[in-house]
Amino acid sequence: RETNGGKEITIPIVIDKATPSLSLENESGSTDYNTTNSFKVTPSANPEVDGTLKVTSSDPSKVTIITGDGEQATNGEASTIEYKGTGATEEPVTITVTFTPSDTQNYNETSITYTVTVNKVPATNPVLTAYTGTYDGMPHTIGVSGGEGGTIVYSTDQSIWSEELPTRTEQGTTTVYVKVQGDANHTDSEVISSTITIGEDTITYQSGDYKGKYDGAPHGITLTVTNPASGITIYYSDTEELNEGNYSAASTTPIQRTDAGETIVYWYIHSESSNYQDVAGSNKITIERATTVEGGEGEGEVPAVTAEPVQTPEGGNLSYNGQEQTGVTGTNVTWEGTTTATNAGTYTAYATPTANYAWSDGTTDAREIKWTLAPKDVQVQWGETNLTYNKQ
Repeated sequence: RETNGGKEITIPIVIDKATPSLSLENESGSTDYNTTNSFKVTPSANPEVDGTLKVTSSDPSKVTIITGDGEQATNGEASTIEYKGTGATEEPVTITVTFTPSDTQNYNETSITYTVTVNKVPATNPVLTAYTGTYDGMPHTIGVSGGEGGTIVYSTDQSIWSEELPTRTEQGTTTVYVKVQGDANHTDSEVISSTITIGEDTITYQSGDYKGKYDGAPHGITLTVTNPASGITIYYSDTEELNEGNYSAASTTPIQRTDAGETIVYWYIHSESSNYQDVAGSNKITIERATTVEGGEGEGEVPAVTAEPVQTPEGGNLSYNGQEQTGVTGTNVTWEGTTTATNAGTYTAYATPTANYAWSDGTTDAREIKWTLAPKDVQVQWGETNLTYNKQ
């Protein structure tokens, strides 16, 4: 108020709000996908004032705030802001931290920014299980379980990759290479591998020896292949065992035997396909000497070997007739000793079964056959004669 004139004047006094400050240890940071990290922020004001933090992400799909948002902050003390990388970034994501003082009448809000880069991480490979089996004409592949972070792809040459699993049907081994092609948040995994191994199948066959009596017909072993149904060649030999090194020089004609005796037949079964393992073996043909043969009509089986003296129709011995005569007869035998004679007497011959026959008891030794050429009967006739005594 002025003394003179009685006037009053008002002088405005303006007190501005104080603006606290925020400080960071670092202005930027990074984390890996699906992992967490943190940074510290410290509010400072004079006069001192506490407050509340508000923390926001410019792209929550890439960076998510875990702790710090809405928490109390003490003047001069560092607060921890924890965040998680939820998506790999091409450009950094900005985290904004705003400090709101508890005394908003005298203090302004203040903010600071922190930039975050989220790194891709390697994709996780699946677990592989090798396949090992025997050829069965069906396709087979490795076992694959698990794996994440992208698309599982396969290759047999590490050049061409496909989402389709390779398979193998034929005998042999295939190496399957596997990796995970990373998605937006993952890098490609390391290349791993496993194998598909198809072993040779076993040729299935049935074989058998032959054993029988001599009958004049050829006979052989039995050998039939049931698996595989085709593409098989059988080789035979009766002189040497067959193997991978010599079978091709052997005959493909089955070996047979007709005469009594024994033959070992060596055989080799070869598959044209590498899916089957060749197999070798042997069987035996045994032809026993015949002890009987088929007789005439209505006779049935009769002895195969016979040997006896020749007899007259009446059942007696032969008689001397001045001619050479054969005194023995038989079937399927060879003779030694005396089989013919001219003069009367008793003779001995020896009968031995021929190669394919045996006596009825199964033996084959020579047997003694005695035979007789009887003297011829002489008839004398006497007539009547009259004589006169003459002193002579």
